[in-house]
Amino acid sequence: MKKSILSIVLILLLFPMSAFSAGSSFTVTDDTFLNGVRTVTVAFVADDADGTIPSLTINKNTAGIVHGAFDGFAFWKVDIDCNHAGTEPTEDSDLVITHNGVDILDAAGTNMIDNTSERSVFASVNSGGFIPIPIISDMVATITQAAVVTNSATGTLKLIFVKFKS
Repeated sequence: MKKSILSIVLILLLFPMSAFSAGSSFTVTDDTFLNGVRTVTVAFVADDADGTIPSLTINKNTAGIVHGAFDGFAFWKVDIDCNHAGTEPTEDSDLVITHNGVDILDAAGTNMIDNTSERSVFASVNSGGFIPIPIISDMVATITQAAVVTNSATGTLKLIFVKFKS
């Protein structure tokens, strides 16, 4: 019971949602730290009426999550896994992750939400190739389904961060 209440509080603190619609959500399912690599896993569910998915805000300063605030971490990549056994998002939907107003996937998230295979997208800015992005402000992940949306679509994002010395 105590762990459940703590989990709910952590989810609310770490991931305030905008554009929240009935039946849509992002939920933290895991936060692990091993050998300098931190993986925050979140599950998403599209609205059951219109297929929209709320944006996910990753609050840089939240100290309530299992492994503390994101100071000293750099965003490395995102692994995308849609629920192939359940209701999947529309093929070729888009993922954008912004940090300080910049798309830190450098448009590589276009068409990467896939309902048939898992995908990984590495951090990059200005076509400079792979570059881990130090977390200095909040990050916002946005999934936009393709023109024909799937209501109640589900999937998982694994946001992977690396520890660096400041």
